[in-house]
Amino acid sequence: MAAGQTSAPGLEWIIISEDFAMQKRLLPISTKKLQPVCSRQALGHDLSCQASGSRDRKEFLTMQPLIVLVTVFLLLIFPLGWWTALRIALAAMFLLTASAHWGKRREDLVRMVPTVFPRPDLMVTITGICEILGAIGLIIPRVATVAAICLTLLLLAIFPANIRAAQQAITIGGRPATPLLLRTLIQVVFLAATISVIVGARI
Repeated sequence: MAAGQTSAPGLEWIIISEDFAMQKRLLPISTKKLQPVCSRQALGHDLSCQASGSRDRKEFLTMQPLIVLVTVFLLLIFPLGWWTALRIALAAMFLLTASAHWGKRREDLVRMVPTVFPRPDLMVTITGICEILGAIGLIIPRVATVAAICLTLLLLAIFPANIRAAQQAITIGGRPATPLLLRTLIQVVFLAATISVIVGARI
């Protein structure tokens, strides 16, 4: 079109309309390209980030007792002092772990018990009761030291079951057992907490 000439209003409208229609056709394509790869479907199976989400959930569940221990301790340390905060945090953690002894994961815990014990189901029940009694004892200052000593011995006694679960790849709640190195580090933290309660009672 020569300089100084203008197109007819009708022609401009047609061009604008065609351009808008082209953008509408391209929009779904662009949006589809922006979707994450894991949300696409392949061979009839919905990938939708399920594998990634499942791994994140499993890692969270594995660390849940430790998260409870640390969170409760940090929330209570300033208003109540470190010794009381630690006792309550440990009590909350042991109540959480004890709940698994009668929940959906009970059968998995039974399989973790070393074969030297003739009644692994009974062992799971007994250790669960011990954890509940220990948690209650931790809350009572007069018996907190005795409870902490008993729970320290309990943590040492049940650790072979954790070793067995890691070495034999026993699934717990549908997820693999915690790797032995990580499980050992977590157990050390738990033991340090119970021993700190024992020592703190004498300070």
